[in-house]
Amino acid sequence: MNKCHFLGKIQNIDFRESDERIGNASVISFTLEVEEIRKSTKGKKVKDYNYLDMEAWDSAAETLNSYTSNGGLVAVEAIARGDGETTWFRVTNFRILSEEK
Repeated sequence: MNKCHFLGKIQNIDFRESDERIGNASVISFTLEVEEIRKSTKGKKVKDYNYLDMEAWDSAAETLNSYTSNGGLVAVEAIARGDGETTWFRVTNFRILSEEK
């Protein structure tokens, strides 16, 4: 099963409205900044960040573009996609938890 869940902040938003070059669909690409807290080898808490490439299409793209901006917190359900060298995630469901407008 190919299903992933992430909680993070939206960064680097790139929205393209309906365009015949992309099959008359709107698409939004963004980076999701996901915080990871772990213990170091010395037992101290260490905060680290992972940056994941995301894309959403059609009404999901339009909603994310209208109601979020850089720094907005979202919960994302996505499927992993890849071409052998790069992995990205296609958003299948999401919930906007905070807006940074």
